[in-house]
Amino acid sequence: MAFDYKLFLRPEFCAFQLWGVFSMLGYVVLNFSLPNYAQSVVGLSASQGTILNACFQLGQMCGRPPIGVRMMV
Repeated sequence: MAFDYKLFLRPEFCAFQLWGVFSMLGYVVLNFSLPNYAQSVVGLSASQGTILNACFQLGQMCGRPPIGVRMMV
């Protein structure tokens, strides 16, 4: 057999998968709800909320590659 499917039942693997789901869920929820939150709760206009989200994405674009390079070294 090329792959042992019993590995999916190990607690370490399940915990790692849950961690991945919850960490990405937090990122995706923030990413897609930030403009709406800025508009409804903070009181910004729709265009200001969109600019806020664009700034968040710019930070992601500038910050993620150096982290990846640092992890490779």
